[in-house]
Amino acid sequence: MVDFCGRIAFRSNELAARYLLLSGICTLVFSSFAGIYSTREIALPTTLFQFLSDLNFFGGSVFIASFVALLLYYPRRIAPNWVGVGVIGIFVLWFIAQQMGMFESMTFARRFLVMLGLLCSFVLAAIHWWFSQYAPLERAALQWFLLSWLLGTSLFVLFILLPTLFGFDTSALQGYAFTLFLLVYIGLAFGILRYRLFELGIWWGRILLLLIAIVFLILLDIIFISLLNLSPKISMTLALVVCGILWLPLRGWIWEKFLGYLSPKRELQFREIIGVTLATAQQNQQQLWQEVLQKNFAALQVDEGIYTEAPVLAQQGLQLHIPAIQQLHAVTLGYAGQGRRLFSQYDVAIATELCEMLDYAIQAKMAYEAGVIEERQRIRRDLHDNISSQLVNALHSQQPQRKDDMIRNTLTDLRDVINHSMSGGICFEELLINIRAEIAERLTLADIQLDWSMTGNVQQAMSLEMIHGLRSILREATNNCIRHAYAQHLKIKIRIETQFLLLQVQDDGQGLADLKIGQGQGLTNMQTRVQLLGGEIQFLNQQGLLIDMKLPLGSNRE
Repeated sequence: MVDFCGRIAFRSNELAARYLLLSGICTLVFSSFAGIYSTREIALPTTLFQFLSDLNFFGGSVFIASFVALLLYYPRRIAPNWVGVGVIGIFVLWFIAQQMGMFESMTFARRFLVMLGLLCSFVLAAIHWWFSQYAPLERAALQWFLLSWLLGTSLFVLFILLPTLFGFDTSALQGYAFTLFLLVYIGLAFGILRYRLFELGIWWGRILLLLIAIVFLILLDIIFISLLNLSPKISMTLALVVCGILWLPLRGWIWEKFLGYLSPKRELQFREIIGVTLATAQQNQQQLWQEVLQKNFAALQVDEGIYTEAPVLAQQGLQLHIPAIQQLHAVTLGYAGQGRRLFSQYDVAIATELCEMLDYAIQAKMAYEAGVIEERQRIRRDLHDNISSQLVNALHSQQPQRKDDMIRNTLTDLRDVINHSMSGGICFEELLINIRAEIAERLTLADIQLDWSMTGNVQQAMSLEMIHGLRSILREATNNCIRHAYAQHLKIKIRIETQFLLLQVQDDGQGLADLKIGQGQGLTNMQTRVQLLGGEIQFLNQQGLLIDMKLPLGSNRE
């Protein structure tokens, strides 16, 4: 449409611009004179009335001829120059023959050639439609032209010219009906304002289908009235019923057949994006991504693109730039719909959705892979720092009982490493239940009773460091009770608050003062582990040994 308007304004010597100008002059002629004689026919002298009516017919005839000639050269030239002049000449000669009384029927003389010209315009439009199937710019310009032309002239023919062929008098409406031709120029002007051809969009097809439905309804109404002699109310009701039964299914078929390419299949898009994401190599990902874009837009060209932050149209809709996504390069698509249409804002929305979907999927995959690497490193670190060191210590231990305890603890830690890697996390309740079972079993063998209490938010998740630290602290406290305290009871009290874990371990043994020198290594280990966790620990004598600890949780750790 930009090119079309430029031809009119700045290339007035071109044939398309000249015939459009001629159509505008003819519109001024036939509409002005019709406005006079159709509203003042009683007050006008017969000669003047006939003169105005003839000028109206002449203007309307040349108007139709100008559009037929226009379609010979726009949006592309399909005939030599003399053909357009010949079309205008035929209509002028027809008018002269009519004025000379060479036709017996005035209705035939003033309707037949106009209807034939309108039919020819549709035939020429169909020819242009065929020629422009691989020229999307021409197709878009033709859409604007056809939309305005069909709405204007077709409605006039339906309401004024066609009923007269069946004997209906429409002269009273003629002066008002000429305003329908303004739709032609309003449509062209609207095309000028919406200077981007690709923004015509999907509603062009909807308007066309609506217009076809109106034509079908009116034709049925005329047929029922003229052939079946039905009353207007019964005729219109019957026409509506027939349209509902026949037209609605047909409309759905037409939409799916010719405009269904604009409705993307979401489930297929999801599968395609997942396929791109799971590709093993970057080159394979790039190739699959380009295939997805080519399939969704049926683009004839898929080339390396330029930098853009989001999908954007270029070259008046001939191209669509796709931005780079993560490690994938930018892509430029050319000639949508196998070269039959332009890229539209609807395509931009689809491309944006595809890009966001792919970006999210790639980020999710990267996050998953990072998690897998981190989990592997955690398992490797656990095996190296805890399991291997405990096995080495057990190997070099000279005390059979201590060696058995260390091997037993190592097996328990190894089981936790495996379970934690499979479940992806552990809460306080799960950990403390396992520790309690372990401690209870050891105390039972030593003939010591266990008093265990646990309060607070036991469902709170634990860090890996807290898991190992808390297990080691409770083991050391239990070892101390069994080997050095000579106690009969061990009380363990755990309280989980919002920011801290409070732990008390108390026995009824001989207490801290009676410990022999060299037997406090376990207490030193407990103190070291608590400090590593950022907590506090105290050793008190209260009818035995009381170990009081305060461990920070989560973000409260310094």
